[in-house]
Amino acid sequence: MGKKRDFNERTCSECKKKIDFQRGSYDNVIFFDGKYYHKDCFISMCERKSSKKNTLPKWKYALNNLNNISLDTKTMLDDCYYRDDICNFILEFYDLTVITSRIFTKLDAIYSGTFKGLSTGIPPHDLYDMWVRKKNYLLKTKEINISKGKILSPEQQVIYDLSILINKYDSYLKWKEQQNILARTKETESKIIADITLHSSISNTNLNKNNIKNDEDDIDALLDELFD
Repeated sequence: MGKKRDFNERTCSECKKKIDFQRGSYDNVIFFDGKYYHKDCFISMCERKSSKKNTLPKWKYALNNLNNISLDTKTMLDDCYYRDDICNFILEFYDLTVITSRIFTKLDAIYSGTFKGLSTGIPPHDLYDMWVRKKNYLLKTKEINISKGKILSPEQQVIYDLSILINKYDSYLKWKEQQNILARTKETESKIIADITLHSSISNTNLNKNNIKNDEDDIDALLDELFD
């Protein structure tokens, strides 16, 4: 692989026209039973086929589970993009012109959870995020190995680094959860600050403006009381 693939180029299996969508925006696309559809085309097709006698049950199922199918489509397309991100990262970071079948086999085993040492699969998004965040660490590890006379080929280096990332996945998941907690905490604090500011504004509408203190120290003091 030496060229980035365009996952936006998909043709609707029903109307045979191109499906226009961008990364992260999949409202107009459905992937079902191995085929791509415009969402409107898919709904119309399912309704038409469901109305026929002796129709396959999958079309009624699809209509009744459209939201779940849409979510599955989003997950699948996101995975495609992140798999492609990983391939392009490997080509650039390890100065490769092609990615060998051996590397692809290792990656597929990591995604599926069949790689040795894994108890569960690592989604492409997580693997890509870890790899990018840990690239300086991986470079330092490589330099240490070289200083000890352990020199690996680019392909061997990719597989060696994958082993490092796999061993750090549990720590990465804990870090992600910490980040989620921090994000939720900041969101809650922002809402509280907004409520306090609004309450103060309403309560003091009849006060002299010179007696109103709205600086951050006052807000922090109120927050300290609330979280005490």
